[in-house]
Amino acid sequence: MDSLLARTGARGLPVDLEYTYSGKSYRPDSKLDVDVLSNHMVHIRSLKLCIKPCNLNPHDAPELPAALRTAAPLLRRFYMVCNPSMMERDRLLLSQGIFSGQAPLLEHIELQSCDNCLKSFRRFTSIRSVTLTDKYLYSDSPLWKWLLAFPLLETLETSATTYYKRDARKIALPAGIMRLAISVGDEKIISSFNLTRIDDIQRICISALQTERVNGGSSCVGAREAQRFLPNDFHPHSLVATYDRSGDGYNFWSRKLSFSVQGRPDDSDTTTRKTRSFMNIDCSALSHPPIWKSTFGRVSRLVLYFSDRYNSAHWPTINSAVCENAEELTIQRFRWYTRQLSEPIPGGMTFPRLRTLRLLTTYAGESSTGNATRPTVVFDALTEM
Repeated sequence: MDSLLARTGARGLPVDLEYTYSGKSYRPDSKLDVDVLSNHMVHIRSLKLCIKPCNLNPHDAPELPAALRTAAPLLRRFYMVCNPSMMERDRLLLSQGIFSGQAPLLEHIELQSCDNCLKSFRRFTSIRSVTLTDKYLYSDSPLWKWLLAFPLLETLETSATTYYKRDARKIALPAGIMRLAISVGDEKIISSFNLTRIDDIQRICISALQTERVNGGSSCVGAREAQRFLPNDFHPHSLVATYDRSGDGYNFWSRKLSFSVQGRPDDSDTTTRKTRSFMNIDCSALSHPPIWKSTFGRVSRLVLYFSDRYNSAHWPTINSAVCENAEELTIQRFRWYTRQLSEPIPGGMTFPRLRTLRLLTTYAGESSTGNATRPTVVFDALTEM
């Protein structure tokens, strides 16, 4: 790698350097990090730095911050992953002189388990995108004040596994945010955000983290929490919904609904479309009247995808599920069985204005197991449906 970096550096070619390892099977020399950063930071375009106990020796701790104080004129994306047990060392790692203040093209930073390092990047006003992964989210955390130092900030992604504490104040989002992604392990975290200007944000993604199990089941976001992120003046156009079950292969803990809905452009601006995406939502959200009205019941284009673990018996109960505006419907299954054609849309959903119907399959496993043909739909069953 050293010779490769030397050749690209001599030609002034930007490089994307991702540093990865696999557990205890690979223990690289942390001195390599120091040499690479010191000698080649001048032409690194993106850098992912993993600081773990297995690749940072105590005697190298002073040298690594010194290497990170090298000017980075071409750096656009910086990723930093730290081990939570090294938090005290991490706070000192970037405390002074990150990139010597010379990273004029820096646009994106991603900090995992080291949110305190965000303070060191406040001088880089070119930053447009920030991703933060931490255990706690609360309103009086200093990182919300540090985010205000980025006047061009447009994209914010944040995730938290624990609801740390609750107070009367709400987390205020930066004023210029146009894309927002929130992943939570506890839906109570969502209530800590101030959502007064949520209608102005173009793209929002709300998801439940897969890593936690709550009350014996996998975590999911409730219908009422998801409803808070749908604009009052939202005019839906197209919707993609995915149905799945969560489990360990033997036991299934819960049913999951994920959907992404795109709105029609405003009359005053034909180029912008508001998009709302929800991942790992409780399936009862489908029958929640406000969500149904703002999504399924009003879209003109609808895509339904059923994973391999989902079948008709797991479809949530829907009352008066009439898609009045839907003219195009696509049903996509991991695999199709003939018996499924007798009831392709379980739950009683009806489409009085339907003009186009597509049936798709994503399963290609038959050929990989040596069979000559992939799954097909019997023509007689298709015509009967």
